[in-house]
Amino acid sequence: MLKKLKWLWNRICDGFEQYIEFAILVGAFLVPFRFNVQANVEFDKPSMDVKELLIYYALKHGNVYIGIALVVLIIILFHRINKDRTMNRGNLYHVHTMFWYSLCSWILGYKTCSLVRVPIATQFKLVLKDTFQHYDYGSDDAYTKAEKDKIIIQRCVKDDKGTKAFKIIDQTADTVAQGVDDEVINIAISDTYPIKEDMLPDSCYNSHPTFVIQRESNIKTRVRCYSPNLIHTVNDFVRNLPGVAEIHIYPTTNPKNTFRIVEDVFKTAGRDNIQKLYVHTQPNSSKGDWKFSDKAKRIY
Repeated sequence: MLKKLKWLWNRICDGFEQYIEFAILVGAFLVPFRFNVQANVEFDKPSMDVKELLIYYALKHGNVYIGIALVVLIIILFHRINKDRTMNRGNLYHVHTMFWYSLCSWILGYKTCSLVRVPIATQFKLVLKDTFQHYDYGSDDAYTKAEKDKIIIQRCVKDDKGTKAFKIIDQTADTVAQGVDDEVINIAISDTYPIKEDMLPDSCYNSHPTFVIQRESNIKTRVRCYSPNLIHTVNDFVRNLPGVAEIHIYPTTNPKNTFRIVEDVFKTAGRDNIQKLYVHTQPNSSKGDWKFSDKAKRIY
């Protein structure tokens, strides 16, 4: 019970400002009915000012139109207030639906959204759909730039005894990709910390080809890095897949690398063979269980 109350409290705190703004919009629509504004307000012929015209014609046509006019005026005000503000502030894990993000962008006028402490599948959707004009992945000072980051490509295999293992492939990303002969492929992107064999579900070993693209330096350290080589390798790999129509991603990428991977690799306006993209997530838990879910979030 205490855990559920804490979860509810975090959700309220996370969206408190937006809840208040939507409540104001609802209240603005209901005010004319409560006070019968049309019957109690006298109005003169307006000037050519757009706002005055809106109010004039609303007053002439009844409380419903008055309510709509008030809502429109307040939405304009919110757009001015929120254009320089950022969604997802505070030290919370931001779990919102895409519908909620869309409402906050279109109606409340938020232009910027933080990707920090947001589920990676949601990060993919936000960036791909251009829900906001700008995305904040944290200060550049928070990322060490890994200029000479070595990237290792491995394939998930099982030996004769059924033991799971990663086999290192001594080939370039484009060469490995060109040898894939399946329409469905799994790609694990090991960035902020290494992905271990048991962290991937059994389906990665039993069904379609699964490859792990890993930053070598994250084997020893978990420093948050901006890795152009990682992004370039993922791009080379995906771009050279022959006839693959469905990709499943298992990522441990930080927000900056996630943003660049989505922008550079998957935002192609349909100019590739990929018809379906899925992201598999890890539990948001402090219990140390970091196994990826076998159930995926569909991105498109």
